[in-house]
Amino acid sequence: MKHLLLGILVVAQMASAQVERWVDENGQVHYGDSVPEKYRKKAEEVELKPLPVVGQEDEVAQKNKQYTNKLKKEDAQKKADERRREAEAIENSVPQTQGPMTREQCRDTYGARNTAQKTQCFQEAEKYYQDLGKDSQKK
Repeated sequence: MKHLLLGILVVAQMASAQVERWVDENGQVHYGDSVPEKYRKKAEEVELKPLPVVGQEDEVAQKNKQYTNKLKKEDAQKKADERRREAEAIENSVPQTQGPMTREQCRDTYGARNTAQKTQCFQEAEKYYQDLGKDSQKK
């Protein structure tokens, strides 16, 4: 078990190690994570590219990533459109009538949802039909 943990730590340290480039006195270029003392001042850190997906060239991997991002954006747009259509359907489900709805229409339309809208519907219905009753009594 100790050997396994030690192996994991060594691999993790190697994965996070910096790679540096230096040239010795013979003009030989070297790469490594431990630069000899006399070459440290002239050593340069090397930026490593991420490894490509096995069996794919950089261009193919990039195209795959772009395609995946495109699909994600399309999916997000479809979900947003669906939510908008659902909201419009609920809004359009309220029947259009001449004057306010009756209390029964308010109850049937709003049911248990939108209690503020249902209350407003009831109030408008009461006021409308009270005013209508007053007008009919005047005649």
